[in-house]
Amino acid sequence: MIVKVRVKPNASSFKVVKKGNDYIIYVPEKPEKGKVNAFIESKLSKMLGCNVRIIRGFKSRVKLLEVDKWFDEGG
Repeated sequence: MIVKVRVKPNASSFKVVKKGNDYIIYVPEKPEKGKVNAFIESKLSKMLGCNVRIIRGFKSRVKLLEVDKWFDEGG
């Protein structure tokens, strides 16, 4: 499954928020040297219990993630 998300780096804590049909991921990392990307993949993999991989948007705040399941999918 492909999920489009918007990333907000330098947040006070990690959280995933749904606004309408969009998902915003707040990340406490600085946007340098791939730290945000690595944090997103690691944290979401643990939360969802599946593989999470960024497939587009490595240097952008809008990213496409490839995941086996997502929060509102129920599986």
